[in-house]
Formats: sequence, C-alpha cells, structure tokens
Amino acid sequence: MLRQPQLLSRNSHNNNSNFRKQSPATPRGLFLFPPMKRSDCFYLGKIVKTLGLKGQVVALFDTDNVDRYKNLQTVFIDISNDLVPFSVKNISFKKLSASLALENIDHIDKAKGLVNAQLYLPLKELPPVSGNDFYFHEIINYKVFDNFYSC
Repeated sequence: MLRQPQLLSRNSHNNNSNFRKQSPATPRGLFLFPPMKRSDCFYLGKIVKTLGLKGQVVALFDTDNVDRYKNLQTVFIDISNDLVPFSVKNISFKKLSASLALENIDHIDKAKGLVNAQLYLPLKELPPVSGNDFYFHEIINYKVFDNFYSC
C-alpha cells in the first residue's frame, strides 16, 4: 500500500530546494515532498482520453493482467517531468483499459490536462514472479535468441 505524501504549505518551505514545484493538479498553495524518482518506478500505462464531464479519465495499461490493479489506491502521473501522486477514488476495467476517477480531478477541464500523461507505480508494488515469468523492465538490454527460427 502506498503512503500518502506529506503536504506542506507555501510558507513552510523556507526556500528549501528539495521541495517540488506546484503542478496544475496540485491543490493551490501545497507542495509535495519528497518527490518520487522515476528509477524507483515502473511504467503502468498512459491516459488516452477524458470520460464524461466529472473529470474521469481513460487509461491504457501496459500489462497482460489488469487484475493486479483492481485495488489501485494511488498512481503517479508524469506532469512536467515530475511524478505527482494521485489518489484513485474509483477504477473500473474494460479489457486493458481502465476508467479512473482521481482525487482533486472533478471537472473535464482538469482532466483534459492529463491526457497523454504517463502513469507509474513504485517498483515495490510489483508482486513477485516465479518460474520463467518476468517483467518487461527486467529484460532491457538483453539479447533474445530463437532456436526455432534461427534468429
């Protein structure tokens, strides 16, 4: 389960450079601390469109098993190269796409700003795999040989 980030007011940062800039989706006057590093996360998918007028979005998940994410509580969205956490109020699936209702995104105008944004989750949220199973991010820069087709 993901911990909620600590929220700090605009006046409490005392010019500390470790504080994150305010994003359009962050509540006014609040900063998120500490920032999530992309190297500690894996790519989950991408927001492809809005859904309805109440700020829901549709995301395509880059996975072969969406059942792992039915209880998703928090997702990190890439906004201006920062991974910003959003609480998931509701999620429903249709094949490999998901409709998401996110905290503080309550109008279509706010949701439009998230279209084409990438979704991430912390690596520690991945369930362990066994046998010959693997995750895509684990095989980057590997060479694949196919004895059947002699490649």
